[in-house]
Amino acid sequence: MVDHRSEGLAEKLAEVCPHGIDVYFENVGGTIWQAVLPLLNRVVRIPMCGVIAHYNGGGAEQDLLPATMLAIVRRSLVRRGYINTEFFDEHYDAFLREIGPRVRAGNIRYREDIVDGLEKARRLSSACWPAGTSAKRSFAFRNARSFTIGWSRADNLAPENPMMPRQERYNLAVLDDYQNVALSLADWSVLDGRASVTVFNDHLADADAVVERLQPFDIVCVMRERTPLTRTIIERLPRLRLIASTAFRNASIDVKAAEERGIPVVHTSYTSAPTIELTWALILASARNLVAENTSLRSGGWQRSIGDDMAGRTLGVLGLGNVGGAVAQIGKAFGMNVTAWSQHLTAERAAEVGAELVSKEELFGRADVVSVHLVLSGRTRGLVGASELALMKPTARLVNTSRGPIVIEADLIAALKAQNIAGAAIDVFDQEPLPLDHPFRTLPNLLATPHIGYVSRGLYSRFYRDTVKNIRRWLDGQAAG
Repeated sequence: MVDHRSEGLAEKLAEVCPHGIDVYFENVGGTIWQAVLPLLNRVVRIPMCGVIAHYNGGGAEQDLLPATMLAIVRRSLVRRGYINTEFFDEHYDAFLREIGPRVRAGNIRYREDIVDGLEKARRLSSACWPAGTSAKRSFAFRNARSFTIGWSRADNLAPENPMMPRQERYNLAVLDDYQNVALSLADWSVLDGRASVTVFNDHLADADAVVERLQPFDIVCVMRERTPLTRTIIERLPRLRLIASTAFRNASIDVKAAEERGIPVVHTSYTSAPTIELTWALILASARNLVAENTSLRSGGWQRSIGDDMAGRTLGVLGLGNVGGAVAQIGKAFGMNVTAWSQHLTAERAAEVGAELVSKEELFGRADVVSVHLVLSGRTRGLVGASELALMKPTARLVNTSRGPIVIEADLIAALKAQNIAGAAIDVFDQEPLPLDHPFRTLPNLLATPHIGYVSRGLYSRFYRDTVKNIRRWLDGQAAG
């Protein structure tokens, strides 16, 4: 027993928990949290008992969850119990407004009034370890009067079944979850007891930093091409056992390097619908100057520009695959004349979607809107450059929701600065995330979005649900093997 009010709390905790703390039940922050934080083992689960507290008393600046604790809860650890990310995102501000004055007035002391009883601690802690685990675990929790440290044998919580084979536990990393939604869009609990999940919301561009981050992990989940897994990176990850990618292909993964090391690469299902929808959102927003008009309206303006029509104009589509074909058909629905070109496109395929097969030069010369829908390859890299842009009308617009390097960035920037074309709308870039000082962030005749063609709730849900299924299937194979 260590009293949380005693002097030298951090040193006493370290003495009674020489192997660190595996499970920590907590309802406050402050000095107690600061003492516990260094002792938390790298893979730790925090069942949140009751309402995570704010500081009591002392003024408005203390009515905030400590930044360190909030960041860890939101970004780093697996949440179990009664508090989840939705609580913080939707309700925490309202909670502070309601509870803060009562705390400052002394109506709530030490948060006893809002603690969801720690009698649930034993049941919650048992859920943190798989059945059959008999190793000793260190756990800690705080109640209203004392900070309690103890040793508990996990087999007292979940009796070992001698007929059940002991399962290996894997460390799993989910990369580049920019929106912090991975854990809420799929049921990851089916992996409990078999894999410890760590989610990273930030992006690391440096290969050495990626390797350092991924050293402890057996399974790595990547979102599209956000973090490339090159041969150099894969060969420096000796623990890596499985790569789980989203969509049905990922050119940023060196599959051959993974195969040579016996590392399976699994993929998810996919739909092009979100990209098709965003393509037309960009075309229409660019043609009707929606961003500029919205900005003007917000600052007190009214009707500052004249938009371009779609009906009767010409749409030029580079590539008539799943995305390009649908974009062409929607163009026809708007009453547009549709032309198309790609290296191996046939007149029959063009006719299927109501398009006319023309040469590349004719497409750029006739089109009022050119939309790029080609797969990036050695053949298509740099396909659209200064010579193609020079063929376009000064009233025409270029749209790219495929891959950035298909269009030569420097040539597009030059054409936009010189106003040789009316504008461009792009969702993809040579370097992603886009550097802060990149001209694409400031050009007035460019509408740019941060590669959100596939970022929709339905597709994300599909990605993460399929990822969990793929990992579960692989874990079953490991257990059977």
